[in-house]
Amino acid sequence: MFEGRSVPDYVILSHRWEDGEISLQELQGNVNHHKQGWLKLQKFCQYAEQRGHQFIWLDTCCIDKTSSAELSEAINSMFRWYRRAERCYAYLCDVPARDGLDFTEWVGIFKSSKWFTRGWTLQELLAPHKLTFVCLDWKEEIGTRKSLSHEVAEVTKIPEKPLIHGWTLKDEFGGSQFTVAQIMSWASERRTTRVEDTAYCLMGLFRIHMPLLYGEGLNAFIRLQLEIMSRYDDNSLFAWRIPLNNRFFGSIRALNRALDIPEAYWWGGLLAPSIQCFQDCASHFLHLEKFEDARLFSMTSRGILVEGLLRRYDKSRHGGQRWLLLLNCGRESLWTHRLGIVLAGDGQLAMRVVNMQGFDSDMVECDWDTERNLRTEYEHRRIFIPQAWPSDFD
Repeated sequence: MFEGRSVPDYVILSHRWEDGEISLQELQGNVNHHKQGWLKLQKFCQYAEQRGHQFIWLDTCCIDKTSSAELSEAINSMFRWYRRAERCYAYLCDVPARDGLDFTEWVGIFKSSKWFTRGWTLQELLAPHKLTFVCLDWKEEIGTRKSLSHEVAEVTKIPEKPLIHGWTLKDEFGGSQFTVAQIMSWASERRTTRVEDTAYCLMGLFRIHMPLLYGEGLNAFIRLQLEIMSRYDDNSLFAWRIPLNNRFFGSIRALNRALDIPEAYWWGGLLAPSIQCFQDCASHFLHLEKFEDARLFSMTSRGILVEGLLRRYDKSRHGGQRWLLLLNCGRESLWTHRLGIVLAGDGQLAMRVVNMQGFDSDMVECDWDTERNLRTEYEHRRIFIPQAWPSDFD
């Protein structure tokens, strides 16, 4: 085993897990040489050796998955391992060699690869300094992330810049290159076999480390958001919308009726119940100009505490006061405006107000010049927003 500075140069494989993958225990014992996983490992070794590489790393057989401690360490280290690799080879098992195919037709096959639909392959696409796509028979290099940046950007909705120049959370001025909501949007339509991996596969992109608790379900996604909230001053984390097909949608409506809570009130909290809530956030960006009083967000036993300036928005027809919580982000299509969310409640307790008709109906577009002119109407408030956990809906 190599550690620290003793780790030699190595190449790493990104791939879709399929039936017949081999484990570390199988590799150490009697391997079934007819299993697809063995054939994949064999082909990868041959491919790497032909290109002058001495060491390879493959997640199926280089991690002892029978050890929860080793698995947790590996997943928390995965981004770094892909980052440190001399090169990453992305094996697309559903993309054949071009073999005279028309370029347009072949590009269509490339873009429809299931590799682009998996949650884990997002960080595997972005983390390596160099990435090369390899076709089904291992005989032809499809191209690199850089040479195919336009095609990859089209299918992933990721801007070309990080595909060409490499991934970093910070830009050349030290600011955020992408918002939390943007990064979440890239993962919003990807899938994982284990529901917890929806959150775990994003830890590396956000430089987050947290323990793995398989069995916690979508609570993992809430934990990830809490870690992000405590680390980054990026309110786009709260700029999500509830898609109509979200499985919590019906639960909220039913519980609201049972508790005699107006349907417009989302008692689920400030954090999104699932990654799908960020599908519409690809164009979110951060506003650098702020009011003098910054908003602080922290998790407490009473929910998420919001401390800062809020403006009285309007009276609820259900009674009580509504408050405008102005976020430090906006949409590129309306860069002079900032997004805001509406809170409803009396005293120190509030709930988020949403329109249960779905997307584009529960965010407020606020003209920044207008809000600055209304500066004197903002009040310093301390409001608690109870945060539900997805397990509460089961």
